[in-house]
Amino acid sequence: MFSCLFKKVTIHNSSKLNKISCNKQNNNIGIGGGEGFVKIVQIDLNKSKGEGATNPLTFAQNLSCHSKKIISLRWNDFFDKLTTCDEEGVIVVWKKNDKNQWDTEMINNRELSFVTDIKWCKQGNYLCFVYDDGHAIVGTVEGNRCWGNDVREKLYKIEWSPDSTCILFAAVNYNIIIFSKSGYQVGEMEIEAALKSVKIANLSWWTNTFSENQNSTLEKHLMIAFSNGVILFYDDYQDTKPFKLVTDFSEICNAEWNQMGDVIAVSGILMEGAERKDAIIFYSSQGEMFKILRVPSMISDFTWDAQGTKLAIATESVILFALVKQRYKWTYFSETLVYCFMQETE
Repeated sequence: MFSCLFKKVTIHNSSKLNKISCNKQNNNIGIGGGEGFVKIVQIDLNKSKGEGATNPLTFAQNLSCHSKKIISLRWNDFFDKLTTCDEEGVIVVWKKNDKNQWDTEMINNRELSFVTDIKWCKQGNYLCFVYDDGHAIVGTVEGNRCWGNDVREKLYKIEWSPDSTCILFAAVNYNIIIFSKSGYQVGEMEIEAALKSVKIANLSWWTNTFSENQNSTLEKHLMIAFSNGVILFYDDYQDTKPFKLVTDFSEICNAEWNQMGDVIAVSGILMEGAERKDAIIFYSSQGEMFKILRVPSMISDFTWDAQGTKLAIATESVILFALVKQRYKWTYFSETLVYCFMQETE
């Protein structure tokens, strides 16, 4: 694998960026930071200063509704909606209007506790958000509330199953709790005792959402990345024999599948002696390390692009872009060389 940083885009008039997410349908990028800063941008990565265009932004709009630090920012790729949440628990769903500008579609503030995570289901029809006091709410993309339940105190991570029939909830010092889409607990996913007290950096169940063929060649496509550098891979929530990957990180901050589900990008802190180094390491779904990408400043967050060939990395008030090129898959027979690779399309 080849990977390198190749472009730097400064986001002017912004506080420190701490959240970034790419819409996997159109490559719109949502960014969030302190003091309620939210912005949607489109970036032409092929623009160069030699062409007389120093600003690569082809679209940019500040979204004004929050006043506190943004703690969650999620796209609904299918319905082209952006959901943001700040540290006071204000949740906003944004949608593009007829004039190609982004407006608020819904604002929610429960005011009894603060939000810890938000996620749309894989097909984009349902949204789930959880609070620190253990309350979970599921609503539809149209804005209707389906149900709200008290699950368990200190909820902080959510993930939907690939078919969106189940929701996985992570709670502090506890197993993963499984709920049906209808709001009933259907089981628990056992976490080994040594990891129960370790913070989960990300809980992600990959599915090939944008392909007509939903089948995956992956044996283990449910990933739990722990902040202490350990990642567990499961077949599903009933799997009792997960594959364990012990990374080189002293601390994992985030971990994300690419669109094809064959590469995981993991961000975190590498300790070289007494020196801290921020980096992203690429692994195969079987735990093979492909590449270490060192980043010169502190990584707040990162996101894959729609094709899985680039990363957008949020650092302070700058977005760094990294190119990611995998080795070609190839074979040779009857004096014929056959190979395949991912290609960007409009």
